Amino acid sequence: MEDDHASPASTSIPSIVLIGLPGCGKRILAFIGALHLGKRLVTAERFFEIATGLSRNEFLRRNGKAVLKKQTISLVLRMLRENENDCIIQCGLSTFNPEVQDFLVNYKETHPVIHIMRDHHENKTLLQMGDADTERLQEFDSLHIPCASFQYFNLTDSGSTAEVTATGTAFAAHHLKETKTDFCHFLDLLAGKKVNQQLEDPNEFQITSSAIEKRQFTYALVVNFSELVAGHFNPAWFESGADAIQLVIDANDDISTEAISKQIAIIRRSTKIPIVYEVECAVFERNATTGMEPQLLRLLQIPSELCLGILSRKRRTKVIGCSHNTAHQDLYDMYRKAKAMGCDLVRLTENSMGQDDERLQLVTGTFPRDAVAKCPLISYSTGSMGRRSQIFNRILTPVWPVESVRDTEEHFITAKKAMEGLFATCVFDSLKFYHFGASVSWSPYPPAMHRAAYQELGLGHSYQAFETTSVSEIDCVASSSNFGGASISLPFKSAIGFSKRDVRSPHATAIGAINTLLPLRKSSQFGTSLGWQASQRNRAGDVTGWYGDNTDWLGISDCVSKCLSPRNTIRSSTTTALVIGAGGAARAAIYALIQMGCRNILIFNRTVRHAETVAAHFNSWMKQTAHNIPGNISVIRSTSDPWPVNLHPATIIISCVPAHSIDGQRPANLTLPIEWLSSKSGGVVAELAYRPRETPLLKQVRVMRSKYNVPWVTVDGLEMLLTQAIYQFELMTGRKAPRGVMKSQIHDHYDTLL
Repeated sequence: MEDDHASPASTSIPSIVLIGLPGCGKRILAFIGALHLGKRLVTAERFFEIATGLSRNEFLRRNGKAVLKKQTISLVLRMLRENENDCIIQCGLSTFNPEVQDFLVNYKETHPVIHIMRDHHENKTLLQMGDADTERLQEFDSLHIPCASFQYFNLTDSGSTAEVTATGTAFAAHHLKETKTDFCHFLDLLAGKKVNQQLEDPNEFQITSSAIEKRQFTYALVVNFSELVAGHFNPAWFESGADAIQLVIDANDDISTEAISKQIAIIRRSTKIPIVYEVECAVFERNATTGMEPQLLRLLQIPSELCLGILSRKRRTKVIGCSHNTAHQDLYDMYRKAKAMGCDLVRLTENSMGQDDERLQLVTGTFPRDAVAKCPLISYSTGSMGRRSQIFNRILTPVWPVESVRDTEEHFITAKKAMEGLFATCVFDSLKFYHFGASVSWSPYPPAMHRAAYQELGLGHSYQAFETTSVSEIDCVASSSNFGGASISLPFKSAIGFSKRDVRSPHATAIGAINTLLPLRKSSQFGTSLGWQASQRNRAGDVTGWYGDNTDWLGISDCVSKCLSPRNTIRSSTTTALVIGAGGAARAAIYALIQMGCRNILIFNRTVRHAETVAAHFNSWMKQTAHNIPGNISVIRSTSDPWPVNLHPATIIISCVPAHSIDGQRPANLTLPIEWLSSKSGGVVAELAYRPRETPLLKQVRVMRSKYNVPWVTVDGLEMLLTQAIYQFELMTGRKAPRGVMKSQIHDHYDTLL
């Protein structure tokens, strides 16, 4: 099982090496990786040119093929030895050489060596090769397998667009957006960098703040490898409430390394939740009759000492020790042995003998708590009579896609059915969620999105708009024992008072505003421990205080980072961003940019003194943090002012001002001087306003992009609204949000918005 939770990566890491066939994408992936991790890019081709003073072709012309081969091998080995730390190294054709391969076999013991693969049909077309040459090249590629410690299947970008909207409109292609997202996520896992790693301490209410086995009632969606290969794959499966994907390698003719890597890459493109890799016993049984008897026999005869050695090399992968049909075995002895071998989790299952058969749960319930705390236990009965035990199992209960659960397969349960069972048995309580604000009734989106998500996941909650101008009214409603949480809109983002009993997240404190309010439950034992409070979500109880957070910055960060091209990846020394506005949303945008690594930020606002106040706030905050972040947040006073000569053109522009009339005031109708849009590599223009959806600024950028062919990507306000709402839903419920369902509500309700 993949570990989605890690401690912060160290600042210095062993160099990462990329190997693979020509055309597999090593060069662009190395470029993306170097920018993402902030490491130095070293390529075999460039290293050769610097060392010899000649290109490979010129060296060949002067010295001949034999000398070129000898020099190439010598320089590749030298390149690897001289750049052992803090580099992304791209190797060339020299990795086909046995001497280089032998070196890499040892090198991978201390350095990540990634074998980059690509669909061989695509590679054949790209390299314009015939069948015989393609097959021969694939044979050469198989020699890379023992040289690598990791494999990465490089999928071709399919749906990247230059316009990101919550209603799905797509226009001109924007290359490599998906490739960048996928490979950066892969590198984060490899480097031990937690997804959405932030400068402050982790937020206990965020799903990614704790390992999956530490959360309550998690589900693993069972997906058979044969179904994926056959094309029976629906990305919506991964939004059905699962916390992990249980990829089952079932009886299938094609279980090659390449085929498995490709299907994992396809899953990764749709979801970033952990993958549990499981091989069916039937696969071993089938292969036992196809010439693999010696290998399987050796596997069965592996001594426990060798198993310990294998498990010691698992790196960041977590191993689940499994045993089924345990009715005649000492369960605790099985658990203890698996734990002693180094398993991170243990799964004990048996066939249920009846609806009231709770033997397994009763026995495992007597296991020492301190042991189970260190090595979590998965325990449930299987079959149609075992559904009750599956519902009450707390860790990685297997669930199936809705379309896979047929009337003849009653022992299969969905995540929704399991969750409904927890509400029906009062493990969880139906709570009331709200949207607080002075003018919230005009927007149908928050209630529609949250209600649809509750319905999709089987959560028995309600959500309604609560329009008020009184803080005392909010205090009254939010003090109820069945209060689950609230979205906060103007004018309360900074108006709700916080006493000593209340808690703000470090992010909300830095921004100076909240948009999410959660109850703190009464506890004589745990007090306001945020870890315990997070475990009480979906449960009623006396409210003793509130927890305030801000997800606006998360939505902004997510939208912008996904849309930046590899060329515009943020560099702290050169990247410049422009934020329009000086209110709470602008503060969230600036905070998001700082967290993303941007250090040069300009603020433009009609009231200059407000912009200066915001700039002073964040310049001071950056100096006062434990990281003492260097930065330059300044104000550009007028659209008639020239762009500062000491700053690069902006590649990130975030507009945080309303585009419609408020309280009779005329709308901003904002457009920017062409000089402010002078980036030759384009960038991202994100709009927080969504009335109208196409604001004057977005229209200006789209027209300019079409006219001058500059690759600007636009993100409309509904996409921004959706993304922050997803983070908000997950904070409130502790469940993975069904993005597709919430997105469809924006599409369905768009016509109702005037």
